[in-house]
Amino acid sequence: MHRRRRGMTLVELLVVITILGIMAGLLIPAIGMVTSAARKSACLANVTNLGKAVMQYESIKRQYPGYRSLVARSNNTGLGANKNVSWTVKILPYYDQEALYDKWDNPSLDYVNHIDQLAPSLNGLTCAEDPTT
Repeated sequence: MHRRRRGMTLVELLVVITILGIMAGLLIPAIGMVTSAARKSACLANVTNLGKAVMQYESIKRQYPGYRSLVARSNNTGLGANKNVSWTVKILPYYDQEALYDKWDNPSLDYVNHIDQLAPSLNGLTCAEDPTT
């Protein structure tokens, strides 16, 4: 009498592993394409919000925010009453960043000693696909 062994033969095991490898090879690129599309969608939303902020600035001020310009502080007294800021600072209130804009208006915070508070990374200025971020 033959004893019947339970389990799989080596050939059957290799066939199953090969099939699983082929299936994984087909699925991994598809998953990568889905995550890439999601990142592109998030980047498009960031750029759209940035464009809306610039357009809101233009509709209120009747000019586009320049590359760099002087902005008067709200207390506007004494030395340093005006600050030289970039366009990104000028659109902060229209980009839902009023608290950060208020820090720029605070005369007790100078840029050199408080750069971590005054120059955080804004989500809309970089995309998830950007290799430098």
